[in-house]
Amino acid sequence: MMKEKPWSHNLPVWGRYVVTFVSAILCGLIGTFAHRVGAASNMPIGLVVAFLLILISTWCARSRTGILGLLLHVICSSAVVWIMALRIIGNDVLVPVGFYAQLPWLSQNAGRIWIYGVVVLPLLMIFLPSKFFSMHN
Repeated sequence: MMKEKPWSHNLPVWGRYVVTFVSAILCGLIGTFAHRVGAASNMPIGLVVAFLLILISTWCARSRTGILGLLLHVICSSAVVWIMALRIIGNDVLVPVGFYAQLPWLSQNAGRIWIYGVVVLPLLMIFLPSKFFSMHN
């Protein structure tokens, strides 16, 4: 049984939202770099790690700040992912989507799974009961 809440739960309301915002940005960045690990071998190691990171951080956001914090987390993390999927400089992208080549299926579709999954999976947490996000019994 946990007697103390984590440090981020003891911050004032604005501080909890700042922690949620920063964690969402970092999860979007780290997940984007990690999502393709193993894709060339049709092994979704990177996607699993990236989605676990997003889901754990989203759970913390909802536990810390409720539904609004969860929505802030989803918006910020998915915005980072979608911005990184754009061709901003030259022809290089970090989330390749929509190409056809002689590559394994996962290598061709990992980017698409990532950019849609980073929105859909955390939004499913809205429908879970609030007791799943409580830090006490």
